[in-house]
Amino acid sequence: EEINRLTQGAPARERARAATLAASHDLGKLLSYREDTYGTWTAHSAVPHDSLGAQILALCPSLRLAFTASEAEDLLLALHTEHAPDLVPSNCRPRVQQFRRWLKEADAAAAEQNRNRSTPATSPAEVEEEIADA
Repeated sequence: EEINRLTQGAPARERARAATLAASHDLGKLLSYREDTYGTWTAHSAVPHDSLGAQILALCPSLRLAFTASEAEDLLLALHTEHAPDLVPSNCRPRVQQFRRWLKEADAAAAEQNRNRSTPATSPAEVEEEIADA
């Protein structure tokens, strides 16, 4: 949802690349995160999840069918360096930096939404009232 908002007004091809980026950016968490006995998910891999996600996406045959070679390279580089800006080559195409900005903004907005969902929407007085009514 957030990536759609961020790319509103962009050309359709750019929106498709951004949607692929957003959908792919946490793929590495499938391999690197584990749930502990307390229900908390933590990283258990020496390879960062963004890099793993790029590796997984690179293995998808449809990536090469949907995008040109340079588009796929830019998507993979943006994913691989999501949390490692120092790994972005100084001579990369400007599109890589745009992808990284969109990804960072969308990720921050999603994290904020998740925090808001985990915060009770009711006040203490409302909780007391519900208990009294039960």
